[in-house]
Amino acid sequence: MKWIRVGLILGALGLGSQTLLHVSIARAADERVTRANVSANDWGGGCWYVVRRGDNLFRIAIRHGVSYWYLAQINGLYNPNYIWAGQTLNVPCGAVPPPALPPPPSTACNPSTAYLVKPGDNLFRIAYNHGVTINALRDANNLWGRVLRPNTTLIIPCPGSVQYGNQAPAPAPPVVTQAPPPTTAPVPPTTAPVPPTAIPPRADATVNLQNGQIAPTPVEIKMGQTVLWVNQSNAPLTILSGIPGQPNEFFASPPLPPGGFFVFQFDAAGNYSYYISENPMMVGQVNVSP
Repeated sequence: MKWIRVGLILGALGLGSQTLLHVSIARAADERVTRANVSANDWGGGCWYVVRRGDNLFRIAIRHGVSYWYLAQINGLYNPNYIWAGQTLNVPCGAVPPPALPPPPSTACNPSTAYLVKPGDNLFRIAYNHGVTINALRDANNLWGRVLRPNTTLIIPCPGSVQYGNQAPAPAPPVVTQAPPPTTAPVPPTTAPVPPTAIPPRADATVNLQNGQIAPTPVEIKMGQTVLWVNQSNAPLTILSGIPGQPNEFFASPPLPPGGFFVFQFDAAGNYSYYISENPMMVGQVNVSP
């Protein structure tokens, strides 16, 4: 009987110890979670940063001397790749200030105007017709990632601040005064000799510029081959590499008079876009393969 009582007492003590052990473990876990939550809220130090356009979590973290996972954890961001302009983030205090905004242009700017988008319009046509850049239109109207729809009113910032093509005014014609009457019999004019027309050099591909068209385009050549452009229109034309309004100065021709030509050799493989400065709607491309 004595041993039975001892066994019952020991069993009761063992059960009580096990229960207390489980309760202690649960409380310790709760305390660790609570401490983790408190420290996560205090890690930022109570300072904030407002996300600007072009920011990402990696760049913001570098400015503040921490990792982007750290910022994601203290802000509860399940996807560190998804932040948006205007969002407020908790960051460590004593941060490195973000780069200052560029100073406003010193040149005078015309007042902004409004434009109603018509069917068939695109940003390049609107920018070209109003003398602004495409990026300025996107910034002023928050068009990054948005589709341009008809009947939408756009803000045109600083209209006329960008000059497309060769728009320099033509020189004034010289003033012709009437010559005095000849005192002797007039001498019949002699016909001046006409200089011979320059003959274009041989090239691996020829492109004709005529009637607002570039033909052919694109041009397919090999690395080291040459392309010949011939101006068959009635006005001077200038060829610039790049896209309209943003030349990259890889190659450029002088103003080509009617009948003039320009030759360029491509020594590196790649795809080269170009356009006509006087008519940016004339766009072509040269594809150079190895």
